Amino acid sequence: MAKKNIDTTTMGGRIQALRLQKGWSQEELGFRIGVNNKSVISFYEHDTRAVSVSVLQVLAKELGTSIDYLVNGIESGEQELSLIHISEPTRLGMI
Repeated sequence: MAKKNIDTTTMGGRIQALRLQKGWSQEELGFRIGVNNKSVISFYEHDTRAVSVSVLQVLAKELGTSIDYLVNGIESGEQELSLIHISEPTRLGMI
């Protein structure tokens, strides 16, 4: 069976990729976050259902990541580096 490429540019793709890295089924992830229906996880992974903030918090904790990564695809450290990179020329121009 060929491996399916996961589009991690979407929140659903990031959720699916992290779930698979943990070796969990959709049912297992659903159990861990308190959702008893695995189709809800499928809806999240296919970006066909919005994820509430409270569920995002639990998902991030269970998947070992941040809400920022799930929503934006950016880890906190990456965002800080990009902010430093953007602001550096401005600061130097003021000297």
